[in-house]
Amino acid sequence: MRMSSMFIQTLREAPSDATAPGYQFLVRAGFIRGLGSGAYAWLPLGALARRRLAELAGTRLRGIGGQEMALPQVQSAELLHDLSDDAAAAVRFRDRNHRTMALAAAQERSVLALAAGVIQSYRQLPVVLYQIGPCYCDCASELNDPIAAREGAVLAVYSLHADEGDLREAYARVSETLQGIIREAAIPCQPVISDEDSARRAVGHRWLFPWPHGDHVYVMCAHCGYAADQEVARMAKPRPEPEPLQPMQEMATPDCKTIADLAAFLGIPESRTAKAVFLVAGFPNGEERFVFAVVRGDTTLNEAKLKKVRS
Repeated sequence: MRMSSMFIQTLREAPSDATAPGYQFLVRAGFIRGLGSGAYAWLPLGALARRRLAELAGTRLRGIGGQEMALPQVQSAELLHDLSDDAAAAVRFRDRNHRTMALAAAQERSVLALAAGVIQSYRQLPVVLYQIGPCYCDCASELNDPIAAREGAVLAVYSLHADEGDLREAYARVSETLQGIIREAAIPCQPVISDEDSARRAVGHRWLFPWPHGDHVYVMCAHCGYAADQEVARMAKPRPEPEPLQPMQEMATPDCKTIADLAAFLGIPESRTAKAVFLVAGFPNGEERFVFAVVRGDTTLNEAKLKKVRS
């Protein structure tokens, strides 16, 4: 198609509300247009670029045995009642029959419901399924940028296995495939650990695009390359030297409002102190409990890690 016939308009200057460099380039080149807060229209060139990325992902996933499917975005809210917080907070509405429906932010329950009717024997496993489709996200970000858009195209991969060993092998294979897609698309993403099991083995990863205006933070070691979300990152603090136990005694600590004040008053390092943190924890059944946590004085309580601790 000739450029003169294409639905496109390039701009000499980006709109004043386009602050991120990538967004400015997309607008000026005629790939995208804003249609209000958090809403963006992908024009023909932008839609073509997205389609090429989707085709690249599909080709790579089919190469490892992946099978494409399409799941409904609108589902019964009953499927979401015991999923993650993000899924449970999905946008809900009532249909004409007064049933509560939701825009699905997660499709795990749909996949399991389908598998229960299709998979009749372990001999049919493993199965790797994927879909590329729209996803609505009522994000709280105030950024005026497509990265914080309310709607986007999401690649979701699901796999079903007969045992944990096969699951770990497939996870590594799919992870390598996703990294290959990212490399071929020349997107400078950093893989980081996002979840660990009880044995502290990595069982979840994110591929994050370094962006100074982003709302997600990870930590990384400049020497060994270890990278993880703040919620699961393992930090190495030197252990204090052992010392003989002292008899318990009451001690007045006037004007010691912080751990630093207390350590200075007692003439000891902050690592020799402990601090108490009081919280109220909410549970899926609506119950709330009082939580009392004690951490070393020179550390900060990580609430995300505390949530993983089981009583």
